Amino acid sequence: VQCGMRSISRYLSPSLPHICVRSSVVLYRGSVPVCFKRSMSSEAGVTSSTNVFNMGPMAYLKDPVDGREIYLIGTAHISKDSAMQVEETIRAIRPDAVMVELCQTRFNKMKQEMASNRVDHPPPPQSGDFSSILRDIMDMVQKGRPIGASLLQVGMSRMYNFFRLMGFIPGLEFQAAIRASDQLQPKARIVLGDVDIHRTMDALTGALAQGMPKMVSVPRDMAEMTERFQKAIMDNDKHSLAALVEGMKDRGQVRSMTRLLRDSHPGMHHALIDRRDQALTRALLDCGGTKVVAIVGVGHMDGIEGYWADRKALREAEQNSAKTSTNTNT
Repeated sequence: VQCGMRSISRYLSPSLPHICVRSSVVLYRGSVPVCFKRSMSSEAGVTSSTNVFNMGPMAYLKDPVDGREIYLIGTAHISKDSAMQVEETIRAIRPDAVMVELCQTRFNKMKQEMASNRVDHPPPPQSGDFSSILRDIMDMVQKGRPIGASLLQVGMSRMYNFFRLMGFIPGLEFQAAIRASDQLQPKARIVLGDVDIHRTMDALTGALAQGMPKMVSVPRDMAEMTERFQKAIMDNDKHSLAALVEGMKDRGQVRSMTRLLRDSHPGMHHALIDRRDQALTRALLDCGGTKVVAIVGVGHMDGIEGYWADRKALREAEQNSAKTSTNTNT
């Protein structure tokens, strides 16, 4: 795939903080221009973005203090188009650093899979009987994991195994980011921005221990989308499932889903979304470099943009999260 930067024009006016400036980035996928337009407030340093030619959502962030540029890409974690977008953007931008929504534990596992060439091949089917699931849970408990967190991790593992059997590769965009970063001269640094998976699972277990999600009204469009997913899975319709996965990159739909999670169970929302938004934003602020490409799930874009624009809110949220973590551990 040929890819290059055709033009990047940016106009910042620090002396006119409320002036809204328009600019655009044009990348080339083969001979087809792939661009996203942005409307930038120089005060906040955060842009909005639109999808063009089926590219996923992107945002441009600029640090008003040191001028660092962040190209934030929102992905669906089993989307092949997301992986292509990530690779092309890294080749075009040639960043100093690439931040990925991975922790050290998940990164190490992914590197092992990439080294053994297991990422491109579906795993053997796992037994779905109760004894097999119980054995997996007990294996994790014997390794020191709480039983609640073990149950959640086994459930997630089975879900990702199913997607692999359907031809989807979970985390494909992160693999693309690692490969593209290694191919640059000089190589781009990989920055791990996510909260450790074990801490997230423990926090989620603790949140569920406080009570199950309350019943809330599900928007009609979300209910219909869920039904389409269920039908595609039951019919083993990989084409329809792939189209639905790409549709999951719509920021409006994802925003509705995260709002629904927050309203039904604030504790789960904090563990899965908000606490990780804080960590991802902090990683971007601390990673250095002059140009950074960041790859995160679409559901984290709103939080990152908000915390990037309001550093005081980020510090307060981090302090509250630290207190919550301390109270949970005691």
